[in-house]
Amino acid sequence: MAQINSGGNGWLRKLIRHPVFQFFASLKLAVFTLLSLSAVLAVATVLESYYGTRAVYVMIYGTLWFYGLLGFLCVNVLCAALSRYPWKRHQLGFLITHFGIITILVGSWLTMQFGVDGNLPVIEGQRDNEVILSDLKLSLTDEDTGRKVTVPFPESGRSREGNVLEVDLAGGKKIRVEKYFPRAFVRADWVTSPIEGMGVPAVHVQLSNSRFQIDEWLSISHPEKPSEINLGPAVISLRQLWSEADKKEFFSFSPKKEDSEAPKQIGYLIVEIEGKTYRVEIDGQINRWQEVAGTELELRIINYYPFAVVQDNQLASKSDEPKNPAVQLWLRDKKGNQEKHSIFAVFPEFNTLHRKDRKGEVALGAKIRMVSAAVNWMKSQNEPGRGRLMLAQSPGNDKLFVRIFGREGDLKHEGELASGEEIPTGWMDLKLRVLQWLPSGVQRNQPVYVDNIQGSTENFLNSVYIVVDEGRDVATDSSPQGTWVMEGGRRTISVADRKLLVELNREMLALPFFLRLNKFHIGMNPGTQKAGSYESTVIVEDAAAPRQDAALISMNEPLKYGGYTLYQASYSLRGNQPPVSIFSVNYDPGRMVKYAGSLIMCLGIMVMFYFNPHYWDILFKGKPKS
Repeated sequence: MAQINSGGNGWLRKLIRHPVFQFFASLKLAVFTLLSLSAVLAVATVLESYYGTRAVYVMIYGTLWFYGLLGFLCVNVLCAALSRYPWKRHQLGFLITHFGIITILVGSWLTMQFGVDGNLPVIEGQRDNEVILSDLKLSLTDEDTGRKVTVPFPESGRSREGNVLEVDLAGGKKIRVEKYFPRAFVRADWVTSPIEGMGVPAVHVQLSNSRFQIDEWLSISHPEKPSEINLGPAVISLRQLWSEADKKEFFSFSPKKEDSEAPKQIGYLIVEIEGKTYRVEIDGQINRWQEVAGTELELRIINYYPFAVVQDNQLASKSDEPKNPAVQLWLRDKKGNQEKHSIFAVFPEFNTLHRKDRKGEVALGAKIRMVSAAVNWMKSQNEPGRGRLMLAQSPGNDKLFVRIFGREGDLKHEGELASGEEIPTGWMDLKLRVLQWLPSGVQRNQPVYVDNIQGSTENFLNSVYIVVDEGRDVATDSSPQGTWVMEGGRRTISVADRKLLVELNREMLALPFFLRLNKFHIGMNPGTQKAGSYESTVIVEDAAAPRQDAALISMNEPLKYGGYTLYQASYSLRGNQPPVSIFSVNYDPGRMVKYAGSLIMCLGIMVMFYFNPHYWDILFKGKPKS
């Protein structure tokens, strides 16, 4: 049979006969390599379920030995193809298939080496081009000189301790990372303030009985207001006493007297629009147009009904007793479109929207509910098993006082309270215990390591524990005190007479163009507050192409520009601040090479069938020719 190339290449023939080449071209090696790669991929799949995608990349996909394994497979395929030289015509399909495999591996290498895969967050109304990549970096900035040193951080799939990373500074000093958590969440803790005069009172309390136990920290964030939390069976408060008069008022307080009168305030409205929530006051705003801050809407309350009833197909108030509070209001936008709403505090599901206005049918997209101060007060009076536990720090900051009241406002216990002391509350056989009391405390965020994940790793952050090594004598000195730095956070540390700002962040990449976010929109699932879809209207701002039309990026419609593909990945809502749309940015220089390799491999398989009718007989006749 004719050969594809019968010419002589002596060096190639000699190379093919070499034992090393025969080893790399052997079928046994191919089977071993493929089985090894399959085993590695199977292990990677299991590890990903435990530690997440990024951890598996650090542990397997991004390692040199995995690159080596793929390179080994590429060499094996190449040698297997060359070993058939001089090639015969019927081997054409075999050669094309192997060439396709090599092409796919080359495309994968191009993707791993030069590809971009990151996130681009953009605030509505602004533009940005800084893509957040996956690789971590540790930055040290001298606050006096502004000199900045950035070093790549050696990530790992699991926590590490010891000399994780060391950065040399001037004068023989070093910054050393002694602990590394690849997945951690922040738990707020309290410690005694190291600086006199700085800090706030903080108390760690525990309520427990034979069935359950509740632990909580209370701290005073405002000097004139008590801190208060609801712990189910009781409302616990902590306040600072500044004088003997405050102390006298604290011990003369009676909840029976305090709670005997209903509040005079009406309440407020909650307006929900485009996934964001706004509060609008009712008191003193009847028949007055007021802006819904942060939106293009205005609101005017027409009537307030303490005890709303329907009379002659209209709302009216049966009495001044706030048993069924309701309001009627107009809502309008800047174009003059209006909606009329009737809002019931007790029955929010009965909210009605009268959509007829001067210009026809309009849907401004706002959901409004009423929160009544009177209804909340009435509920608090009828809540069973609700007590009141009041803590106060003395004017001299040397004593902690407690007063405990039952559901009916009767005094159960009062006096001074010491840390660790256990006191019966008098209701539900609960006992109060102060686990820790800090007259002057500061909050410290402590990372908690998470080894095995359950689902996504989005809520976890990298965290490092950093110490300053100033050339101490390891044999005699104790380990220096350090500080935790969370991903995206920063800490200022002292090194001799210098102040260093330490940051742990992801690597950044500046795109050759800017993306401006004109509008971000969320579509809610009917009857819920869960996002069913979200999309962004954007404009690409490129100096090389100044004229660009607005484009829409949605969950299923990416934007392709300049070789980059931008997908709608997620979003972030920040109270009354403009929303943040988060885009996934992908650049894959090996994509077309991998596509071409796949087509070449398919073509090779087809050619193999063409040159081997033996296969067609097996497929269509059930047995080969004799």
